Amino acid sequence: MNIAIANIAPTRLKQGSGEAVLAVLSALVNAALSSTGYGFQQIDYGQVERYDELAAVADAEDEQGEDEIEDNVVIDSDDDDEVYVRAVSGNRSAKNDADRPPTPKVDVEEWKMEVERVAPLLQVRQSSLDDWRSRIESATVLLKAVENMYPDVKQMLERLAGDMDKSRDRIQKREQTLAQQFSDQVEDYRVKLRELNTSRDSANVAQQTVQQMTVELNQISELLDQTKRDIAERQAKISDTTPLIQVKEAVVKVQAEIKLMSLRIGILQNGVLQHVMKQTKARREGPTAEGTEMYSGEIMFS
Repeated sequence: MNIAIANIAPTRLKQGSGEAVLAVLSALVNAALSSTGYGFQQIDYGQVERYDELAAVADAEDEQGEDEIEDNVVIDSDDDDEVYVRAVSGNRSAKNDADRPPTPKVDVEEWKMEVERVAPLLQVRQSSLDDWRSRIESATVLLKAVENMYPDVKQMLERLAGDMDKSRDRIQKREQTLAQQFSDQVEDYRVKLRELNTSRDSANVAQQTVQQMTVELNQISELLDQTKRDIAERQAKISDTTPLIQVKEAVVKVQAEIKLMSLRIGILQNGVLQHVMKQTKARREGPTAEGTEMYSGEIMFS
């Protein structure tokens, strides 16, 4: 068929879905459209006095909806795996007739009896990968259906492509006009953006500097607190007069004890002196007097 398709592995086509299958279908549709020379009708913008973007988009959607062609493919299969394809296309009246459901002419009771009779004989049979002949026939029928639909689809796509090109050109012109009108504002925005970036960089540098200085301040504050604690401890040691008071009290107590001892020593010396004097006198007077004086001396010392 002379269809250019990128390198696609056959195993990817066997899956029945995915990018490879879509690429093959897209190539077949393009080939069908190109072979039949299908094209779209051009939109007449001569009656449009003033261009409006929203109105143009709405008109394009309305025209596309009016010119849309629906292709209905009906595939019926019997016990012999025969496939029939019917492509229905045409104007709006033909499409409405095709969409209208057919009216059955079979008796309902006979239909139910036939269904009850045939239902037990029906079996669900899974399709085998080896049934390649039926697959080729199905592909051939589908290809013919695509070839039949190709002219209408080609015209539709060409008309849609033309409309898209015109819309793109108008959008580009509109963008150029807007760019020329707002060129000064865009330049001002760029200048403001550069200034904003510069201010952000300066703010980041200042923030880093503040963080570093905050760390240094915390270190200095800790050192200052430690120094204050040391000074307070030393002042407390210097201003604490408790040991001095205790020393003074001990000195006063010792002085009182010294006075008391001096008094007792004086009393003892006086007693000893009197005793010696009395003994001397007693020796002179006699034994009787000596015994009496000794007794009085003992009483004095006690």
